[in-house]
Amino acid sequence: MKRHMLIHTSVRPYQCHICFKTFVQKQTLKTHMIVHSPVKPFKCKVCGKSFNRMYNLLGHMHLHAGSKPFKCPYCSSKFNLKGNLSRHMKVKHGVMDIGLDSQDPMMELTGTDPSELDGQQEMEDFEENAYTYTGVDSGAEANVLTEQAMKEMAYYNVL
Repeated sequence: MKRHMLIHTSVRPYQCHICFKTFVQKQTLKTHMIVHSPVKPFKCKVCGKSFNRMYNLLGHMHLHAGSKPFKCPYCSSKFNLKGNLSRHMKVKHGVMDIGLDSQDPMMELTGTDPSELDGQQEMEDFEENAYTYTGVDSGAEANVLTEQAMKEMAYYNVL
């Protein structure tokens, strides 16, 4: 409970030694360290770009699929990434906090129009075949990092 209460204060005792960003909880700092890790086991099959988090790869896939699931509530603009919507709302509408709850770019739909839902299904189908996990070859070990990747991630305090 004491640790949780720090969230409601300005006390941020954990600091990244690379970018100096501060955090309330040690686990949040460990999660953040993935950003600085050279280990990028999630690879796009379309362009070959690699990512350190599946979430980032899924957001990237919107570029190839042409989908724009993030809709501005103030105008008709749509965006492929949540960050692009956020920037648009700050610049064009003066809104500082966009208030989107979802952390997963694949969970934000632009609406309930059947054609958009069909597009979402196409995106899901495209997604299934457009990326690969490069940490291991395949088979039963497909969701397990290689020993070398584990060592590198441990070195960068990712695990």
